[in-house]
Amino acid sequence: MDELYDLISKGGGVEVTALGELEAKVWRKVSQVEARRRELRLRTAALCLAAGVGGLAGSISGSVNAGGRNELSIFSVELVAAPLNVRNLTG
Repeated sequence: MDELYDLISKGGGVEVTALGELEAKVWRKVSQVEARRRELRLRTAALCLAAGVGGLAGSISGSVNAGGRNELSIFSVELVAAPLNVRNLTG
């Protein structure tokens, strides 16, 4: 290893002290990349959980409100649930 430092010092342009900080910089960069990966995994898990809770809440409220009509019935894909004036237009 001493020979490497001797060759670097003879080559000029690069200080030997700068190489001592290189390992710390590399580990700092590795830590940053790992933190980004953890954050991405956490965000993905939170998004999946939110979508699951939303789907569950929507299906529960949809089954509870299935008997009555509400203001969103205009967007229904079932013709029976559509308002009367829309049924007349579609034939």
